[in-house]
Amino acid sequence: MLCAFMLLLALANFLAAAAPDYWLVLTSRIMVGITIGGFWSIGAGLAERLVPPVSVGRATAVIFSAVPLGSVLGVPAGTLIGDLAGWRTAFTVMGALAVGVLVMLLLLVPPLPPIQTTRLGVLNGMLHSASIRFALMLTFLVVLAHFGTYTYVTPFLEQVTHVGDGLITTFLLLYGAAGILGNFLGGAWVARCPRTVLGLAAGLIAAATLLLPALGRWDAGAVILLIAWGVAYGAVPVASQT
Repeated sequence: MLCAFMLLLALANFLAAAAPDYWLVLTSRIMVGITIGGFWSIGAGLAERLVPPVSVGRATAVIFSAVPLGSVLGVPAGTLIGDLAGWRTAFTVMGALAVGVLVMLLLLVPPLPPIQTTRLGVLNGMLHSASIRFALMLTFLVVLAHFGTYTYVTPFLEQVTHVGDGLITTFLLLYGAAGILGNFLGGAWVARCPRTVLGLAAGLIAAATLLLPALGRWDAGAVILLIAWGVAYGAVPVASQT
C-alpha cells in the first residue's frame, strides 16, 4: 500500500506540474491529501514490524520525524525552486523525489504481508470502546487546534510582532527544528508513559497559543513560544500513534 500511495503522490505532483487550469491543480491536491491520510494510517504500524519491541518508540519517532523535517527543509526548498525555475518545476522535482522514494521502498523495505484483515465491522466495534473514542477525540482536537492556529502564525508575526520577511523564515525554521527535537524526545519517553507525553504535548500547545497574543508582541517572546509549540507538536504524532 505504501508503494501505491507513493505512486499516487508522484502522479499528483506531475499532474500539478502539467495542469493547464485550476481544477486539475485542485484534483492533484486531493490526490496528495489521500496520500497523506493513507501514510498516517500505515506509517506508525511499520515500526513494530521492522524493529525489535524495545526500539518501537524510537523507530516511530524516526518515521514521523519526516513531518517537522518537511517543514524545516521542504517548504524553503520548494519556495527556492519555485523562485528560481517556476512553480511547475517545483512540482516536477517533488514528483521525481516521490518516484525515488517508491524505488527505495521496492528495493529496501522487506515484504510485509497483512497479519489480519480489517473490516468496517472491526472498526465499528472499536468505536464502542470509551477509551478509544476519547483518544480519537483528543487527537482530533489537538490536531485541529494546532492547524487552526498555525494558519495565522505568519500574519501574526507580520502584523503583531512586526517581524520582517527574512526573520519570519528564521522563526519558522526554529519552529520546525524544535518539532524534530520534540519528535525524538517524545519517541524516547512514549513507550514508558504515552498518556503523559500526549497530555504534556497538548498542554504545552495550549499554553503556547494562549500566551502568544500577550508575549508574542516581542521577538524574544514569539521565538520562545514557537519553539515550545514546535517541541510539543513534534511529540504528538508519536504519542497519538503509540
